[in-house]
Amino acid sequence: MAGIFDRREFLHHSLVTTAAVAIGKCHARTSQAEPNGPKSKPDIIVYRGGYPGWPWVAPAKNDRLVCVFRDDGIHGFSPTGRAMFTSSDDVGKSWTPARAIADENGVDDRNVAITQLPDGTLMVCYNTYTKDRISRSMVICSKDDGATWSRRVMIADLDARTRGAPLALSSGDILVPIYHARGRDSIAALSSDGGKTWKVVSVPDVEQFGCDEWTVLEVL
Repeated sequence: MAGIFDRREFLHHSLVTTAAVAIGKCHARTSQAEPNGPKSKPDIIVYRGGYPGWPWVAPAKNDRLVCVFRDDGIHGFSPTGRAMFTSSDDVGKSWTPARAIADENGVDDRNVAITQLPDGTLMVCYNTYTKDRISRSMVICSKDDGATWSRRVMIADLDARTRGAPLALSSGDILVPIYHARGRDSIAALSSDGGKTWKVVSVPDVEQFGCDEWTVLEVL
């Protein structure tokens, strides 16, 4: 069965190994913490930009780390928002130059997350976002460790957004958690053919489940 978690809880548990990795604004200032105080300066800067945000780091084969994030100058809608990709072969000590993997003209490509499927394919989910605040959830894949990427596949013709990474289930299916942008209803998108086609299933409300920016883990 699948265990459903609040976004903050999931990020706390899943990203502890990457807590020392930061993606920062080019104009951000950092300072060393007071002795015995909280740490305020990152060990590693993955990327510097105008407003890089919402990173997702995942393990890949051969002890590699892969990271995706959205880059632009502002938090809200931007016609130049783009999804970026970078990777590390030395446990996060250094990173390849980040490059765009989704950048549609006049559309904000954002809310990016990544995973590596059992066959080695890298799968990224993200959503487009227009000036009218309409979103469509997408996936793209790479079979050569991120060197090239497939054409995007729309998960469903719904005003829906992504945030959590795709999940390869023990059944062989792939699950992508998405949600209605306005109603905030949660939806599970499922693919049984490696992401070529998708079907969607509504996730019912339960106590303490916020239905917004959710993610899912499989409990075996």
